[in-house]
Amino acid sequence: MSIEAMKQALDLLEVCNGAEIVEGVIIYTDKEITALRQAIEQAEKREWVGLTEEDEIDWEGGDLKSLVKAIEAKLKEKNQ
Repeated sequence: MSIEAMKQALDLLEVCNGAEIVEGVIIYTDKEITALRQAIEQAEKREWVGLTEEDEIDWEGGDLKSLVKAIEAKLKEKNQ
């Protein structure tokens, strides 16, 4: 989940907090809001790791789209 998506979810939870439970719909508590705030803080503090000249990209040639996907996969691997 992206930081922006987490912030949007947090905004929604804060607006919905305190509403009544209707037909079994679960309203989130302060515990969930706090956990989401902490997740956002951690994600914002995490430093991006880019590619270096030593990184090998698993690309078997082909079109530009497959190269972009290979680069994206390597970046995701390094930034988990």
